[in-house]
Amino acid sequence: IDLAAYKGKIELNNFDLGVLLNNPLFGKTSLRGDLKGNGFELDRVNTSFNAEVSKLNFNNYTYKNIDITGLYQLNTFDGNLKIDDEHFKMNFSALADLSSSLNKFDLKSEIKYLNLKETKLYKRDTIAILKGNVKIDLEGNTFDDMAGKLIFNNISYTNQFDQFDFKQFNLSSSIKDNLKRIEIASEDIANGYLSGNFYFSELLTVAQNSLGEIYSNYKPYFVKPNQFLDFNFTIHSQIVSLFFSEISIDDNTTFRGKINTNKNQLRLKLASPKIDFYGNEIKDLLLRTDNQNPLYNSHLTASKVQTKYYNVSELNLLSLYQNDTLYFKSVFTGGDKKNEDFNLDFFYTLNSVGKSVIGFDTSSFKFKDNIWNLSPNESIPNKITFDLKENEFNFSKFKLVSGAQKIAFKGSLEADVNKEFLINFTKVKLQSFLPIIDSLALKGSLSGSIDLVQKKGVYNPKALLTINDFDVNGFNQGDLSLSLKGDNSFEKYAVDLSIDNRKVKSIEATGFLDFSEKRPLIDLEVYLEEFGLDAFSPLGKDVLSSIRGTASGNFSLSGFIGNPEMDGALKLKNAGLKFPYLNVNYDFEVEPTVRLTEQSFVFEAFSLIDTKYKTKGFLKGNISHKNFNQWVLEMKIDSDNLLVLDTQNTDESTYYGTIFIDGEANFTGLTDQLTIDVNAKTMPQTNFIVPLKDVQTADSYRLIHFKSTITKTKEKQQQVALEAVKGLSLNLNMEVTKDATAQVVIDEINGSQLTGSGAGNLMIEIDTRGKFNMFGDYTINSGVYDFKYGGIVNKPFLIQKGGAISWNGNPFEANLDVTAVYKAKANPGVLLPNFNSNRKIEVDLVTRITGGLFSSKQDLNIQLTNVDPIIASELEFVLNDNNVNEKTTQFVSLLAFDNFVNPDKVDFNAGATISSRASSALAAAFSSLLSTPDDKFQLGLDYQQGNSGNDIDRLNTDNQVDVSVTTQLGDKVIINGKVGVPIGAQTQSSVVGEVKVEVLLNKDGNFRGVIFNRQNEIQYSTEEEGYTQGVGLSYQVNFNTLSSLLKKITLKKKKDTP
Repeated sequence: IDLAAYKGKIELNNFDLGVLLNNPLFGKTSLRGDLKGNGFELDRVNTSFNAEVSKLNFNNYTYKNIDITGLYQLNTFDGNLKIDDEHFKMNFSALADLSSSLNKFDLKSEIKYLNLKETKLYKRDTIAILKGNVKIDLEGNTFDDMAGKLIFNNISYTNQFDQFDFKQFNLSSSIKDNLKRIEIASEDIANGYLSGNFYFSELLTVAQNSLGEIYSNYKPYFVKPNQFLDFNFTIHSQIVSLFFSEISIDDNTTFRGKINTNKNQLRLKLASPKIDFYGNEIKDLLLRTDNQNPLYNSHLTASKVQTKYYNVSELNLLSLYQNDTLYFKSVFTGGDKKNEDFNLDFFYTLNSVGKSVIGFDTSSFKFKDNIWNLSPNESIPNKITFDLKENEFNFSKFKLVSGAQKIAFKGSLEADVNKEFLINFTKVKLQSFLPIIDSLALKGSLSGSIDLVQKKGVYNPKALLTINDFDVNGFNQGDLSLSLKGDNSFEKYAVDLSIDNRKVKSIEATGFLDFSEKRPLIDLEVYLEEFGLDAFSPLGKDVLSSIRGTASGNFSLSGFIGNPEMDGALKLKNAGLKFPYLNVNYDFEVEPTVRLTEQSFVFEAFSLIDTKYKTKGFLKGNISHKNFNQWVLEMKIDSDNLLVLDTQNTDESTYYGTIFIDGEANFTGLTDQLTIDVNAKTMPQTNFIVPLKDVQTADSYRLIHFKSTITKTKEKQQQVALEAVKGLSLNLNMEVTKDATAQVVIDEINGSQLTGSGAGNLMIEIDTRGKFNMFGDYTINSGVYDFKYGGIVNKPFLIQKGGAISWNGNPFEANLDVTAVYKAKANPGVLLPNFNSNRKIEVDLVTRITGGLFSSKQDLNIQLTNVDPIIASELEFVLNDNNVNEKTTQFVSLLAFDNFVNPDKVDFNAGATISSRASSALAAAFSSLLSTPDDKFQLGLDYQQGNSGNDIDRLNTDNQVDVSVTTQLGDKVIINGKVGVPIGAQTQSSVVGEVKVEVLLNKDGNFRGVIFNRQNEIQYSTEEEGYTQGVGLSYQVNFNTLSSLLKKITLKKKKDTP
């Protein structure tokens, strides 16, 4: 019968394979197969089989579409397995040779797709997909004597975090002279070896026994004798991150060591440049362990340990076992500034009944500039005794001392039945242990006790604490007292809190706290009396500051403790606040009442006054919060004249000045992301200045240019980095009136600036991302372009009425349409041979600027407005001969040197030219000392260089000192005067005087009466000098067409008709 032949079919339908195999992992199976062969003795069996498995339940997942084929012949098995399941697709082949003394195995597997999550083989990751190829070539009869190779190729694993690819992983095992050696080679996993005489099943037990040998009362587990091993591995980060997503290591991490059971020897060394775990970081970790070293058993060092709560540097930890006790000594530096030193000595042992004991020997540490000492004695042992199995802990008395500061603690825990934790504080400084809180600095001296007691189901927690000289953000609040008493629970407390500031009890709060719910509840009645608000200034950061005053009243707090509802009212006294970025500071002029409702502080309308100029406005709105960490403003200020900007020039200023408005300002948004929207018109004394800091020289600005500018590579774009206060967005929508003065500083180095007044509508936008935009049109009524260059050129150009500047975004890409005039005086004798006078005539240098601010187009012209018609005609013929270069040359000469240029003689009198410019610069500097641009009384000094020399075409004139006066009497009378004193003998008159008085006869100022006395500009010989006097009326009307002029005149007549 042993050689009998057989043939048949096998069919299973929902057969419970788990019952047959006595293994609950297997479930119901259905298959259909064929079996054919002969013989029943293992050595003579010659059998083949194939089967189609329609379903196979394993670990509560049913696999489908499985094909199995196999042949067993002459103690050799050759089989194939193919799985084509939805979540598992694999081809597997196996060849096993059992015919010799050592079994041989050749296994190959191609895993096309394996979803470990759906097949319930791996449950940790929400996504778990495995692919790759495995080849196994081994020989041996047991797990401990196996030798051969395992080769893993193109393995990939994908989870919810990443895809991990392992190109190749080789594992080889060999045995020589009864010594095993296992080698691992992989660029993605690890490299190294494990060699020695050992049993795989006892590796962990051998290591545990080696560690436990240092304790005399340790009972080792039984292992086979004469085992030893040494190992050395370099571990790569990817394999660690695969199994522990919150942990990563440096690729140069090494782990090596030796274990010998006969010698009870254990040596380990772990080194890693960097380890990240759960948001913490260790750098330069080095751990050495040697259970037979007489100096230390373990030595741990790290250059840096960074955690979410505290940072440690230069960590050095030693351990040594002596007399059944493991002693530790730790030295390290802590804190962000590495200025907190720790020197800790502690130990671990087992007491006589087998309980663990951790205790501290004399130790000290410096924390937040306080040196704390642990000094154990018989009454203060500083020990913790515990039994983890029984969940029992006993804390003998601990005491920390730092000068007059003392913290004492003791307690016990017996499972969940009895608890007792007693803490006492004596004069402990709040700043010595509280963490740094943004915008909240707390100081004071804490004394009192906290008792948490539970005995046989009865809860009795309580706390009695006082903080003397309680200080918040540098403002002393007084003495704080706090009483908490549990209501037979560790979760419900009666609260009584008060602050006594020696004058009054500024805070009194009573009520309950309930932590029994998922959202803790509060129910408090709060009373305030002259409670100082100054301490809350830092909460506004750089957006709001100088919050001041006191608050009195009462309100209730109820609901979720993180965001309670309020109900009540407070009255403010001597209150105010400041907006640092705008540099405006407001006092609350009255004692406003603030209603507290839900999460909002509601301000009824009340008046406020700026502390500098005393302008007034009315404020109303509310401040609300969410969970006390997000504060939102919705406030509005109305005024007919209020200061809203008062800043000075700094190196970072993109604009500065003083703005008074008639209108409203709305403050909305979070306190650290505040938006200010201003809709108003400007009021008198408004002065707004935009310095163009990126303009390096006057040549870069083409309002007047002495030479053509050559573009280098790319012309520099005029950009401004706005260093605004973080969190502030400012939108100014202003109607600019003629009372306001706008100023653009063209060149801060030389002092060139454009100053003017006019009317228009401007929108200015500023935010924390560096945005500075301007939109709108501005029509100039009057202005001056004060052109300065190199300390030599100093010329005021008068901006003609009607000029316009418009913006459409970038403030430095303004569009100009401006006409500027500089009134020069020069002797035309160099151009007119028949002109024999030594007198200078008045010449208007006119430039019309159109286009962009830094890409403008200029039309230059020379006009003669108060010159004898014959002389004017001759000069115009010479100057306007269609020679642009000649006209430009004359323009520049008149601007810089107050002289015409003889086109036939290109040489200048250098001495006279330099002297003239130096005199002009000195006079300008002295004038700036006599008066400022904002003064109503302007006093100026000038020095006119005369003509002298041998040029027969020129008449000699003396140098002349001019003193000019400009003032305004009230709103109706304007006086301009000048007195000149010639220095020398060329001029007959000893004093030259001129005066002009203008009387404004209407509100708009375009109808004026004029009285004047001026020196004659036309003088045909050195013998003649004279003056012209006159009186008259002038009326000015702006128009674009003749019809608009007639319309204005007609309208004017209609208005005048009764």
